[in-house]
Amino acid sequence: PIRMVGTVADITPIKEHEAELKDLAYKDSGTDLYNRRYFLEQLLVAANNASRSDEDIAVILIDMDDFSLVNNTCGHLVGDTVIMEVAKRNKQVFSRKSDIVWRYGGDEFVVLCSQAHAMDLTIMSNQLLDLMRTSIDNAPDITQTVSIGMSTSAHLAEITATCLLHHADIAMYKSKELG
Repeated sequence: PIRMVGTVADITPIKEHEAELKDLAYKDSGTDLYNRRYFLEQLLVAANNASRSDEDIAVILIDMDDFSLVNNTCGHLVGDTVIMEVAKRNKQVFSRKSDIVWRYGGDEFVVLCSQAHAMDLTIMSNQLLDLMRTSIDNAPDITQTVSIGMSTSAHLAEITATCLLHHADIAMYKSKELG
């Protein structure tokens, strides 16, 4: 005689809870974008892949200019509205399947782009600058400008995450300095 003994359990709630925990660890709750921690992990992977292939990648840093004035003069609720709108506009412009927009910090966003062609990325960055010249939904008296810095792997002898991020940071601060 053959006997079989087994136990069956539905682990769906456990898996759903694990997914919620991952979202809490890797997503920014205010914008529903992935956060800095997850970006840094993915940037390492992208840089390693790019160094083994001929495909260029790019990092675009976007900093909201003088954002502390919005929080100080209009309050944090309006500031949160402005951040959500800037996140939405970033996703609207950088919408290719190869582009991922992340919330990098308080008033900074970063875009990781595969298939990085400098001319395309420059055009998209200019589109974002134009879009930012329009007033913010739900805060019509506010127009939030941004400074943008970009770094592509095309000009690097050795492609590393640190190098890409550093060059994008330098370019963004140069952009901010030039107004």
